Amino acid sequence: MRVLLDTHMLIWMLEGYDYLVNDLEFQDLFLNKIDEIYFSPLSIWEIEIKKQKKTSKFKYDAEQIYFAAIDSNYTPLPFFPKAVLQLKNVALPHRDPFDHMLLAQAIDNKLVFLTHDHLFKGISNENIYYLKLS
Repeated sequence: MRVLLDTHMLIWMLEGYDYLVNDLEFQDLFLNKIDEIYFSPLSIWEIEIKKQKKTSKFKYDAEQIYFAAIDSNYTPLPFFPKAVLQLKNVALPHRDPFDHMLLAQAIDNKLVFLTHDHLFKGISNENIYYLKLS
């Protein structure tokens, strides 16, 4: 499986977040099912915006996350304007523009969008993998 990480998943995976490390579903997914991990410049942008606005409690800034992702062999996924055309295939019950664009980017690149965002819980879409985290 080729996955595009939601912004919080990118941060958590790079931080070694305890909920991920200790979760059996995540361990199985990471060790046995994920072939390639991608991250989006949209996530880097989102981190930087939230850091500048001081609306998040991120320990790291966008530059640190970017280079940690590269060092972890995550593949940066270029954002091409044609991904915007996939927005017609994105039906989300919330208005977060980053979530909409990340999912559109995943669809455009035939990737699975890996998230733990509760706003995705219960959405039936083959491009979304909602990680429950017990």
